[in-house]
Amino acid sequence: MLKEAMEDWNRFLQDLKVNARKVEVHIGKGEFMERAWKEVYVGDVIKVNKNEYFPSDLLLLSSSYEDGLCYVETMNLDGETNLKVKRSLEATLSLHSDEQFSKFLATLRCEDPNPNLYTFVGNLEFENESHPLSSSQILLRDSKLRNTDYIYGVVVFSEPDTKAVKIKYL
Repeated sequence: MLKEAMEDWNRFLQDLKVNARKVEVHIGKGEFMERAWKEVYVGDVIKVNKNEYFPSDLLLLSSSYEDGLCYVETMNLDGETNLKVKRSLEATLSLHSDEQFSKFLATLRCEDPNPNLYTFVGNLEFENESHPLSSSQILLRDSKLRNTDYIYGVVVFSEPDTKAVKIKYL
């Protein structure tokens, strides 16, 4: 029992450390401010920089690449070290600077949170058009942004509804 108690305590301390990590969150008028992971909520627009982890499950809006590509390492989720390519929607490619989010308004409708890493079904309503979403636009919590300077994303699921957390408790 003592061993299990120590493992639980160490897990608790690790969770505190992870939840204290910082990420840039849009606070309005095109301004971003650092906020702890535990203070990131569904609907927040965030900016993640190269070699940082994603604090929640995100919908990729745009990246530092003109074509909206980004490269993601998912080793913490599935053990794979090869990078996965994600691509934003054509409709949101133009959102490539902080100031452009001052007037960003969209509605996201999607499936309920679930532990399946490789599927996602939803629609983004943006500029009076509906755009279908798939797993190729979703960035999962605990994945790492690689070979891409930055991305902008909107939080789809946050703790405890992220796919990574749902997997832990299966």
